This record gives sequence, structure tokens and C-alpha cells, in this order.
Amino acid sequence: MNEKNIIIMQAISAVLMGSDYFMPESLRKSINDPLKTYFLGVKERAFKPFPEYWDFFWKNKTKTLYPLIIVVLNLFLYKFHLFSFHGTSGFLSYVIPVFALLWFFVSGISIILISNNILNQMVILVFLALPITGVAFFLEKSGKGPMAAAGFVILMLSFFIRYRQ
Repeated sequence: MNEKNIIIMQAISAVLMGSDYFMPESLRKSINDPLKTYFLGVKERAFKPFPEYWDFFWKNKTKTLYPLIIVVLNLFLYKFHLFSFHGTSGFLSYVIPVFALLWFFVSGISIILISNNILNQMVILVFLALPITGVAFFLEKSGKGPMAAAGFVILMLSFFIRYRQ
């Protein structure tokens, strides 16, 4: 984005935030009430699929919960280096690598199951729903009204874009 677009965003945000001071109360109320209703609907629509996905998660435990437990256990094992081969001799020098390979195979299957079921169903939904819901909640509950809050969000976005350039 170039500087001209950032200045335009800041001008729009100034108009929206300044509306609280320069508009009569009745006009502000007639604009903010439909906006509050709209942002409440956005927030509700963002979280609408969660009960269905939660039911899916618990009904398909073998495809969702158990692989997740195996992956967490695998991360625990890696963290504390429990698959260490140093200092083993005799029978253990053969058992530990075989056990490790078996465990890696089971973990691989678990990761595949998680990627197909949990990531596609829950995680992507959360990453899409949480930012939308957070912004909608802020816009809906703002003390100055959704119109001024939208101006603030646009201003913060322009600051972020300017910082990233």
C-alpha cells in the first residue's frame, strides 16, 4: 500500500471517529443501532458452527482425541529426550530403536488423522472465527458506538500498514 491509501484510511477514520462529536444524538443513534445489530449478527454467525464441530470432535474420538493425545505425548517425549540411545548396551540397544520406530509410525498416523479431522474442522474455524468475533465484539460494545469504533479499527489498521512498510 502506498502513502496515499494510508492517508485516505486515516481521513476516513477521522470522519468516523469525529462523528461522535459533530453529529446530533438522534442521527448518531439511528446509524449506530443498525450497526450494533449487524455486528451482533456477525459475532453470532462466526460462532454458530462451534456446537456442531464440538459434537463431531467428541463423537469421533478415535479420529480426533486419541491422536491428539499421542501427539502431545510425543512432544513430551521429544522435550525430555526419552528416546535417547546413549549408554545403552545389550538387549536394550535393539529394543529402544525398534520401540522408537514403532512409536514414530503411530505418531505419523496420528498426525495424519489430526490434520484431516481436527485441523480441517476445528482449528481453521477458530483462526477464522476468533479475529472476526473479537473485532465484532469491540465494534458492538464500544462506548462511543460502532461507527466511531470502526474508525478506530481503520486507524489502527493504517498504523499497522505504515509500520510494516
